[in-house]
Parts: sequence; C-alpha cells; structure tokens
Amino acid sequence: MRKQGSLLVVLFAACVALLAACVPAPVPTTTTTTTSTTTTSTTTTEAPTTTTTTILPDAPVAGDDTRTTEFNTAVTDGITRDNDSGTAPLTTNLVTDATHGTLVLATDGTYAYTPTSGFSGIDTFTYTVTDDYSQTSNTATVTITVRPLGAVSISAGELHTCAVMADHTARCWGSNDYIGHYGALGNGTTANSSVPVRVVDPADTTTALGGIASISSGAGTTCAVMTDHTARCWGSNNHGELGNGTTVDSLVPVTVVDPADTTTALGGIATITAGDYSTCALLVDHTARCWGYNEVGQLGHGTITTRSSVPVTVVNPADTTQALSGIASISVDGGFHFCAVMDDGTARCWGYNKDGQLGNKTTLNSSVPVTVLKPVNSTDFTSPLSGIASITATMNNLGSHTCAALTDGTARCWGRNGSGQLGNNSTFSRTAATSRVLDPADTTQALGGIASITVARVSTCALMTDHTARCWGSNYSGELGNGTNDNSSVPVTVVDPADTTTALGGISSISAGDSLACALLTDGTARCWGYNYAGQLGNNTTTDSNVPVTVSDWG
Repeated sequence: MRKQGSLLVVLFAACVALLAACVPAPVPTTTTTTTSTTTTSTTTTEAPTTTTTTILPDAPVAGDDTRTTEFNTAVTDGITRDNDSGTAPLTTNLVTDATHGTLVLATDGTYAYTPTSGFSGIDTFTYTVTDDYSQTSNTATVTITVRPLGAVSISAGELHTCAVMADHTARCWGSNDYIGHYGALGNGTTANSSVPVRVVDPADTTTALGGIASISSGAGTTCAVMTDHTARCWGSNNHGELGNGTTVDSLVPVTVVDPADTTTALGGIATITAGDYSTCALLVDHTARCWGYNEVGQLGHGTITTRSSVPVTVVNPADTTQALSGIASISVDGGFHFCAVMDDGTARCWGYNKDGQLGNKTTLNSSVPVTVLKPVNSTDFTSPLSGIASITATMNNLGSHTCAALTDGTARCWGRNGSGQLGNNSTFSRTAATSRVLDPADTTQALGGIASITVARVSTCALMTDHTARCWGSNYSGELGNGTNDNSSVPVTVVDPADTTTALGGISSISAGDSLACALLTDGTARCWGYNYAGQLGNNTTTDSNVPVTVSDWG
C-alpha cells in the first residue's frame, strides 16, 4: 500500500503542476483599507472600507522589423522587436498577410517566408502581440527585402553577351555557333538563345557554375576568372583559345592550364580578355599570359607561330627571356592585337598593326609589346602617351582601332577611322595617339567626364561620370543607341527609350561587342542595343534596335 500511496501522491502533484501551467497567471491586485468616520450629535462611528484595485502591467509593444533574403530563397526567422513588462510569453497574431510570397507565422513569433518564384523587391506583413492579460499591442510591420538576382558585370562579344550575377554565377545569350564552332554560351548545348541562359557546371550540367568573379565574351569563346584566381573558358577552340592544352571546342567550361604542369590550373589570374581566336590574362604579379592564335604576334611572346593551346608569357621587348612586368591592367577587348596599361600610366600594345592600332607611329605588326606614342610636335612622336586610366582594343581584324581613357576624364583613339570611330570629327586614320575624342558641342575641345571606354568593330562607346553614355562611329545596326542609324564622327548620347530626348541614366558599366553595346544599370538590370542577328541583345527577339532594350529576366 505504501508504494501505491506514493505513486498517487506523485500523480497528484503532476496533475496540479499541469493544471497550473494551463491556468492564466493570477491578476495582480492591491488592497487598500480606509476608515470612514460618521459623527452624530450623540455618537461617533468608525467603519472600515476595503477597496481592491487591479494592477495590470503595461500593454505589450510590437516593434517593426526587417529581414533580407536572396532571390527565390525562403527565410525562417523570429520577430525580435517586441517589448513587454510582464513575464508570461506573448502570443503573436497575424493582421495582414504577405502579398508576394507564402507566410507561416507561429504564435511564438517565429515565421517562415517563401517568396513567389521570380519575385524580387519589398514584401510586408503586419502583426500584433497579446499578453497573458489579453492586452493587445499596436500593429507592427515586418518588411522583407527579396534581393534581385541582378548582374554585377557585363561583357558583349562578337555575337553573344555574358553577365556575372551577384551570386557569382553567369548568364550568356546570343549566338552559340561561331563559324561552325560551338559553345560560347557555356550551357552544354549548341543552340542560340535570345534570352539569358545559365553557364553550367561541367561536373553537373543541371546546375550553374559558381564562383565566377568576372567574365569576358570574345568572338566564339568566353572566359571567366574564378574567385580562386583560376580561369575557365568555353566555346570555340580552333586555335587553342580555351587554354586547356587542346584544340577541341567545349560546350561547357574547361580549366585554363598551367603550362608547366597541364594537369593543374594556371593560378594567380586577376583579369581575363577573350578576343578573336586568342585570349590574354593579367596575373596578380603584374605580368601577363596569352594563348590561342598567334599568326601576327598577338600573344606578345616574341614569336610568330600558328598558335599555342597553353598560356605563354608576354615578354619584355628589352629582354625577351623575361616577362613584361609592371602591368596594371589589360585591354578589356582585343583579339588580333592586345594592349596593357602599365603601372606608370603609359601603355604597351602588340600584334596586328595594319591600321596603326598599336599606336607606335608605324603599321608594322609586332610580336612584342611596343609603346603607345603621342606627338610632341608635328614631327616628333617619341613621347609616350601617359596618364592612361584604361585601354580597349577592337576584337577582330575587320575593325582595327584602340582607345584609352585618361585620368583627366578625356580620351584618345588611334587606328582605323573609316566610320568616325576615333571620335575626332574626321574619318582619317591615325597611327599614334594624336586624336582626342571631341566634345560635339565644341569640336575644338576634348570631351570631358569620361569614366571608361570600350570599342566595337567600327564604333566606340564611353561611360560618363554622370552615369550616362556616349557612342560614336558606325551606326549601321543602331550600335550608337541614339535612336538613329546615322554614323557619327563625334560622340552622341545613348538615349532613354521611354523618352528619346533624354539620356539613358543609371549606367554603372558599358561593354561594346561586334556591332552592339550593352550597359549594366545600377539596379542590376541591363540594356543592349545594335545588332541582334542571334539574339545577342537578350530581349527574346532577333531584331536590331537603335535604342536600348531591356535584357530579359536573368532566369
């Protein structure tokens, strides 16, 4: 019986505890006793009066809260900005639901929010909290920002365009067939696409390749620098421009190899430029490597060979057994010739020079880097062009000019000028950096406010410091973006398609391809204009446009 009695006691205690947990906390009270006195002519009577007052804690206060999640990514969190002077837990109540996603809100304030597929922007829901005394708070708002899957850089090639996304993946669109060589889009297929497609991971072609830091679109080849400072290339490889030790095209990214050990990746890559049949990379040690076609010396190796399918060193012309050192940046475009800005603000170019695009006052090809010159006077061209911020070279041998943006906000161009692509109000070619890009409002003055510059086949575009753009040269396919198809030998404004009397604003970077240009906007979207034969404008058409069109959803 003792054991049974002990068990009953334990069970009884447990039941009491359970009931206590389910019963609301007692309402706190305070009791005040006062004495009232009644006096008559003959007697005095004292009667005590007891007053009980209920004392509630302050009502709870709900606080606004903010959260951020990535594109197409659910977030699970808890509301943390609620104040309550009591000790009992609060109950959370939904007032208005989210409108751009699915919300599950628990009474303890935890929630799971899943944005609607494809949505980016701001979503909200509102709530109140109630305490144990049935007191309800004010209504508060939780704001959830769904980040857009926007681009952080863009590169226009000959017939295709690519962009790096904020999540270090990449999208490409346009031609996937370059003269019978396939794979420039890197999505594992041979089909063209007029909308962005994902560059795939060769280890699993159902997923996107991650870890991409920057990208360069060439003629039929695309290359990317990875966050680990190695590189991947894909597409046409007829001349070894993929740098993987073969001449076999690839529909998916392959690794650029170390020539000293072709079983390992070339490391220490800072930037890369994919051109027309050849590719160059700047290394973090301020030297450069190039690979691919070399018939006119565009690899800068001091030789003229058919090709190299592995990286070779760009040499010092004073000692071709040594690498050219002190390179600050390499041309953002190139192919039959490449250029580099040096640490001292001068420039070197090498390769094809039929039209003077090397800028050394000759038309002789060079397999080693030569110095870009400017005139001291009408006969003296011995002085290097200095104060160069960036340099850009045409991608193919059909349009051969070079331009440099200077640190003073002006620019100079040299080489072929048949369509006015030098921007100097003429169509005469130049073999040295004699020509300033002119201000169309006063062609005796240089155009100022240039932040960077990019060249197409026979046109040129510049990003301005006010985040607008100017283009000049050939406009056959609308590549100047000014709403006309007229050539211009001075800069014209890239217009806003919603109002062609105003400039397209909010441009963060610009890249010119063969006969097109693309601009990345500060909101992570992109606009392209010009030639669209294979869908390289990315707007789900193959129609040329002389005004900027919006690149379709990144997908």
